Amino acid sequence: MIPLAGPPGSLALMNAPDALPGYEALLPPDTTFRNEVAARVAPTIATYRPGRAAKKIKIPNPVLCQRYRQRYATGPNAAICARRAEG
Repeated sequence: MIPLAGPPGSLALMNAPDALPGYEALLPPDTTFRNEVAARVAPTIATYRPGRAAKKIKIPNPVLCQRYRQRYATGPNAAICARRAEG
């Protein structure tokens, strides 16, 4: 088992500066859910590219661009996804 979210530089599936605080903010105070996953999911997550499906998204581009500009995607990634969604 490895951590799902951790601080930068840690061995975790998500280790961006805001990954751990963002993950913890989603959990209810009384949760029993543990911050760990089976290491076997790492290859699947490492190759996950949600931008590949951008053409299938049926929402207006301004909404798409705003969403991708939030914490887990950089400005350049948002622009790439917007272009893909336009077809």
